[in-house]
Amino acid sequence: MEYRRDIDGLRAVAVGTVVIFHAFPLALPGGYIGVDVFFVISGYLITSIIHREIQESRFSIRKFYERRFRRIIPALMFAIVLTTIAGWIVLSPPDFTEYGESLVATSAFMSNIYFWLTGGYFSGPAHEKALLHTWSLAVEEQFYVIWPIVLIALAKVPRKWFVTAFAAIFLGSLFLAEFRLSEQPLEVFFGFHTRAWELLVGAAIAVGLVPMLKGRRVADFLVLMGLALIIGSALLLQPESRFPGIAALPACIGTLLVIQYGADAQTASILRLRPVVFIGLISYSLYLWHWPVLVLGRLSLEQPPSTGQTFLMLVVAVIGAVVSWRFVERPFRRPSPERLPLSSFAPPIGALALAGAAGGFLLLTDGAEFRAPPQSLRYASVGDDFNPRRAACLTDQYSGHVAPLDGCTFGGEPISIVVWGDSHADAITPGVEEWAVRQGLGGRQITKSACPPLLGVTLATLAGPRLGCARANLETLKAIEMTQPAIVFLAARWSRYVEASPSQEGGEFFLTDADPLTDRAGNRQSFSTALDETVARIKGVAPETRVVILGPLPEWDANPVRCAVRKAFRGNVADGCFERPSTEFEAHTRVVENSIRATVATSRAAAVWPGDVLCDASVCRAAIGGELLYRDDDHLSAMGAKILVRRLLD
Repeated sequence: MEYRRDIDGLRAVAVGTVVIFHAFPLALPGGYIGVDVFFVISGYLITSIIHREIQESRFSIRKFYERRFRRIIPALMFAIVLTTIAGWIVLSPPDFTEYGESLVATSAFMSNIYFWLTGGYFSGPAHEKALLHTWSLAVEEQFYVIWPIVLIALAKVPRKWFVTAFAAIFLGSLFLAEFRLSEQPLEVFFGFHTRAWELLVGAAIAVGLVPMLKGRRVADFLVLMGLALIIGSALLLQPESRFPGIAALPACIGTLLVIQYGADAQTASILRLRPVVFIGLISYSLYLWHWPVLVLGRLSLEQPPSTGQTFLMLVVAVIGAVVSWRFVERPFRRPSPERLPLSSFAPPIGALALAGAAGGFLLLTDGAEFRAPPQSLRYASVGDDFNPRRAACLTDQYSGHVAPLDGCTFGGEPISIVVWGDSHADAITPGVEEWAVRQGLGGRQITKSACPPLLGVTLATLAGPRLGCARANLETLKAIEMTQPAIVFLAARWSRYVEASPSQEGGEFFLTDADPLTDRAGNRQSFSTALDETVARIKGVAPETRVVILGPLPEWDANPVRCAVRKAFRGNVADGCFERPSTEFEAHTRVVENSIRATVATSRAAAVWPGDVLCDASVCRAAIGGELLYRDDDHLSAMGAKILVRRLLD
């Protein structure tokens, strides 16, 4: 296959957008599309090789995977070894345990599934996971387990059936991505089945399905358009955008145009410049290095890095990438022998097995906790102190149902108390349970992740409405009607929903039947109306039920538990982790509090205010009497819930 400098230049664009987004997200908010550019390039290059060798009747599955192993594994193992060594020094036991989990997944090329099941790509905690970026490698390798076999099978059918089958696979993957995006955004982001169409965009060029328009001016224009689509996507998309799916098409089509017409186009000359090509040559190693350096560098500072410090981290990443490319990547890119013994796979598979074993060691030793001082471990234990019913009774945010009665009740019969809400309601339940048992009352927890207990509105994100939340809330109202409890506690992370701006920040916001919202003011009004309606409808089906609204809980810019663990791990005092100015809390929750107070004033509802316990005139505190009350940045620990409820209700 003839070498093309412009494709290495295109790799430079891809890695550059990703690195800039990770280092300075506000500068290039859609820079994550660089991964999509990589997918298209990979689909083109790899499919070109497979397709040509199949046509020449010399394709070998064994040789193909041996080449893939030599291309991917040496540089990956080099980065993992040095990241693990650095992690031993920097990462506290909880952080190192999570690293161990991701290391096991990475060694099996399953990290995309691991991150799909454990979080996301844009959330705060995800930015503390040093191997998060390996998800894209896993997607590619899973795709290339299947794709060569598909091409071998399709090579035996007539051309029209080949085109039909290719189009069906492409459109099926794209449709699945778009169709599943509203209900399962993490699956769509991380799933190889919902990303396969992006690799197939490049593959379409390789198998001759993209027509070539003739003319130098046409080529120049189309390459320029392609670059504009890529850069425009990087500038205009946001982390909250409805992505991937159709929103990824412009960047993918732009990449297709550059590959198809960039070989001789004058407008692609910038991609053929030596510095740009060099960045493209080291792009794989730079991709491997930049993210762990940024993550571990930020964690070691214990505070957001300055611009200068971030630039210094990038310099370190570039140096590491150059070393990796020169002394690890290049030496392993030798031609495969004609007769390839199975023993050739022993070194790469052995290296992956050792990486997996290292991850297993970290899991068995709880992140090598023997490195940590006792105070750090004491703080770490708070992170595991959550509602014991959470797994069974906090239902998934995308389902349309609530948890069954079995296992989600406490105390005796009858059910006199219902705790209704999202994960904040789940977190407060141990405190309500303790209080109810002292009163001789029984109760039930009805909680659904990221679903506020509000009727008359539909929760939505930029990816689309979450109809499952509305359905589950109606189920809960029916359960209240059947149970006729004495008290219903409404609890949620109110400000998360109320302060979202559909047109600017994304996040969860409300849709009404009458008016799709476009601004924060409308969202606030919808909350106030929905809260009034929710109380009224509870009273309508259960007239004797007392509705008690739990006001907003103080939240923290950083997880106070992890902050304390990390500071204590390094022998520092953790007191600074547990306080924030009360003026910040008041400013963030003022609208929510006013709406709750208005509802209480016009109905027979009541409200309790966590801020009255946790805040004074100057600061809000995450700890009382030396007892840390939170298990992360916004959820109470089980002990914290008990302490707070005692002070609120006794």
